[in-house]
Amino acid sequence: MPVASSTTMRSLLRSASNPIPSTATADQMGQAAAPQADEPEPRPTPVVYSRLIARQDWDAVRDALSTDEGRLHAKCEMEASPDIDGCALHFVCRFHPPLDVIISLAELLPSSMRHSDNMGRYPLHIAAKWGASPRVVKFLIEVFPDAAGFQDAMGKTPLHLTCESYASKYSSRKAEGQPLKDAMVEVVRRICRAAPDAVNLEDMEDMTALEYAIDAEGVELKVVRSIQKACERDWKHRRELPGASHETVRRSLLEQSQQNSQRLQTDLLEMQQVRQASS
Repeated sequence: MPVASSTTMRSLLRSASNPIPSTATADQMGQAAAPQADEPEPRPTPVVYSRLIARQDWDAVRDALSTDEGRLHAKCEMEASPDIDGCALHFVCRFHPPLDVIISLAELLPSSMRHSDNMGRYPLHIAAKWGASPRVVKFLIEVFPDAAGFQDAMGKTPLHLTCESYASKYSSRKAEGQPLKDAMVEVVRRICRAAPDAVNLEDMEDMTALEYAIDAEGVELKVVRSIQKACERDWKHRRELPGASHETVRRSLLEQSQQNSQRLQTDLLEMQQVRQASS
């Protein structure tokens, strides 16, 4: 007869020292041992939604948003998290989100589309800066086209941010394989069409979007030419206005930037008041 190993013996001794109560029936014993097959898997707690997004685990995000309970948890977290600070879509746009996730979150938190963050940036600004897919940019423009012409606290429009950062942040793999050149041309053209009078605006460093495009690495000549044509059309339109001259055009651009700055200050003040009222 084979001798039991020391490990087996210890296991048997532990079992003997913890006998099953004599009152337990065979059925109860079987029930206790059987896995709970019908019990649903625990859903992530609200605190993990932002982590799923940051990890770009989009299947998990979709699953989390597939039920009323999941959407409620997501909404509570997005509105309460200090990391997100009430700017859910801004946060998501940093991580190359698929279009369906952006649409779901926009439906869940529609006010986030029209609110700036503390830098005066809207979701479109963030998407442009972090290399979001053309489909996401198209959706953001369609929902809130005015944002295409808004300048942030540094005087940058979405076009500035596209020209400055898009090429270095874009991932063809995360945009259905679309090459950078094609994606950037599409994004630039959409932004220019949405805000044709903002293409010649300068930021706080006295730089236009075109100048950033020329200086940035990885920006194709086709992209630069698209912006040049948009700038030329804007200058031509301004010069055709009654009494227009080079000086009046320059002044009109400066006034437009000042109006953007005033709008931004108003938006930031309103946002601060809302946060104070809810705290």
